[in-house]
Amino acid sequence: MALIISGRFGSFGDAERASRGLFNRGVQRDAVQIIYVNPPGEHAITPIGGDEDADPGARRAGKTAWGGVALGAGLGAVLGVVLVALTDLGPAALVVTTLIGAFGGSLGGAFSGMRDSHTLGREADGQQAASRPSGVLVAVRVGENAREQDVVELLERGGALDVERAQGEWQSGQWVDFNPVRRGEPVRREAEHAGM
Repeated sequence: MALIISGRFGSFGDAERASRGLFNRGVQRDAVQIIYVNPPGEHAITPIGGDEDADPGARRAGKTAWGGVALGAGLGAVLGVVLVALTDLGPAALVVTTLIGAFGGSLGGAFSGMRDSHTLGREADGQQAASRPSGVLVAVRVGENAREQDVVELLERGGALDVERAQGEWQSGQWVDFNPVRRGEPVRREAEHAGM
């Protein structure tokens, strides 16, 4: 496994300029790769496309739907018993009101279990969002000709929007196990750490 430092840029032009800065400082060309990262949700990782099997905001919907079924069926059954007792409707009314209540409860429960993905991100108690933002990454394998702090500084001077550290497999000038969804550890320069 190799230590890889990557900086995210807003355009290929910015990424290429930063790469030239790395090369001018002695970083080998086979230790640098430019990677375009699609917007979240557009990585086609799953067999039917997308990044995940389910929307993070809908993960609780199944459980809350079943709770809604139970509550709705119970309320429907109570209404059915009242209708049978007060009218000439037969036991079929009890069955129909119970089924209607269960159906309505399942919808209400499912909708109550869905959340906005932005809300989920804010609820993560300061943890970084799971998916990497879109942009152009300059990935650098740290090694003989590239020291970590020098690479971080060069990427930041080159205009990187953010810089992260990761472990990965690097072969023939490429980060072969790169995952566009999983973010690395954010990197802060030592001067920023000292000021904290």
